[in-house]
Amino acid sequence: MAALPRDAGPLSLHYANGDTGATLRFEWNKPVGAAVFRRGAYLWVVFGAAISVDLADLRAKGQAAVTAVQQVTNGTATILRLTTLKGFNPSLRRADNAWIVELAPQILQPGAPVGVSLQSAAQPPRAIFTVREPGDPVVFRDPEIGDTLIAVPVGQVGQGVAREERLIDFTALVTAQGIALRPADDSVIARPLSNGVEVTSRSGLRLSDESDRAGQSARDDQRRSASAELCSPRSIGLPFSTPK
Repeated sequence: MAALPRDAGPLSLHYANGDTGATLRFEWNKPVGAAVFRRGAYLWVVFGAAISVDLADLRAKGQAAVTAVQQVTNGTATILRLTTLKGFNPSLRRADNAWIVELAPQILQPGAPVGVSLQSAAQPPRAIFTVREPGDPVVFRDPEIGDTLIAVPVGQVGQGVAREERLIDFTALVTAQGIALRPADDSVIARPLSNGVEVTSRSGLRLSDESDRAGQSARDDQRRSASAELCSPRSIGLPFSTPK
């Protein structure tokens, strides 16, 4: 997706506190894909078009859920890094062109998990993430860790990676929306297809066998189960009621 012109003005971001969390509403004036994922204490929100964001409302009202926010400069995308309260994670929905991010004490997971296939016989060997409406990959550097990330914004709401995929050449992070990759080096390439996203490298991916992948998936499931208790209102220590 092409970047919005820089003179389009700041993107309106409306923030509201609720009984069990908070809502961030990004008022886009055109269809734009999104990728939303977490790394440690930081929640990343990446949109597939570049524009400055008006953060005044979030900074004035957001301390109940978001303690800090930074816009990371990028020429083709809008990238926000948010510091949230522990255990707060997003769910997403859309209203026309607006993206609405609801933060609450919950596990980070997509509403519609995407399929991932490893194609070792392809030339070059590759991984395919099956998504609808993929945008152009956004390559940027994590300002704190210093490594490179690749985010692929997706227009279809809820499509994300439900299980971390650790391969030799890259790691696919768990996302609430879109695709987020941590490549092992600069040779890893992501590109949108008509029905998904292809990830390969200049010499082809080095793919491990399915038993290795299944073992890693089981360990990831155990970690997510252990973290579920940490995301409950009782564990966070906040006066939230649990829906009946």
